[in-house]
Amino acid sequence: MSHFLFVYGTLMSAFKNEYAEFLKQNGKLIESGFISARLYDVGEYPAAVFDMDSKYFAAGEIWYISNFEVIINIFDEYEGINETVPEYRRACIEVLTGEKNKVNCWVYFYNFETTSLQEIETGDYLNWKIK
Repeated sequence: MSHFLFVYGTLMSAFKNEYAEFLKQNGKLIESGFISARLYDVGEYPAAVFDMDSKYFAAGEIWYISNFEVIINIFDEYEGINETVPEYRRACIEVLTGEKNKVNCWVYFYNFETTSLQEIETGDYLNWKIK
């Protein structure tokens, strides 16, 4: 099982919230990375939809979590994957690093319809948010 988590939204190191701080305390930032996905603005957070054939990439960070089995449950709750109708689902995929290597990481993907959401075509939620 992979101990790596890829984050592309409010869990990234630049954000100041309870869960981003929790990740900083319980994980180690490895490097930046990219996933083959379309990224959408849900309002207060982004949504990535996996698309292996997409020409778009979502940018984020790769984190190593040593106590993964315990810590991931906290993030599963935050992302709502245990809800009756979960907004996100967690999947392990290959993430391309900034150095063009591949790392198997867990990623939270949006589980709802995106037709009414605005696409973040740059795939970079952090830059989108600070504009």
